[in-house]
Amino acid sequence: MYGSEQIHAILRLLTAIEIACFQSSYDPASAECTDLIADERIYLPPYTETLHNACKLGEYTDIVVLYAVSAVIGRPITSVYPVHVEAWNRIVVGRQVHQQTAEMKLMWSTGRLVDGACTISLKHFAVLHPVPNAQQTAAARHFSQ
Repeated sequence: MYGSEQIHAILRLLTAIEIACFQSSYDPASAECTDLIADERIYLPPYTETLHNACKLGEYTDIVVLYAVSAVIGRPITSVYPVHVEAWNRIVVGRQVHQQTAEMKLMWSTGRLVDGACTISLKHFAVLHPVPNAQQTAAARHFSQ
């Protein structure tokens, strides 16, 4: 997002502050949080767990945190989950973010395989950037093979 992964600690800090300052938006016990997520298929961890995980570098995150990140950056986020989990593949629009703002696409990722590739722990995000002329490039590569 900023051209360097070194900024992730600042983004995580701002996200944790967002969650701490606006508890009702991220606490599943609050009607405001339910309205934000609006999907029964998504497990919402207890508020304290969400806040704790947001504060700790390298800790697991969940989709609730993406709503806080969206609020921090002021842009909608397209969540791309690599395993077919329809509820997590969605456009996330954080607190006071306008849907019309240009969205950012993030794919859930992992830094390593756990348990010999049987289980993955999705703790990272990869920003998906559009590739200029992607269709023409792919077609040319396919044709030349």
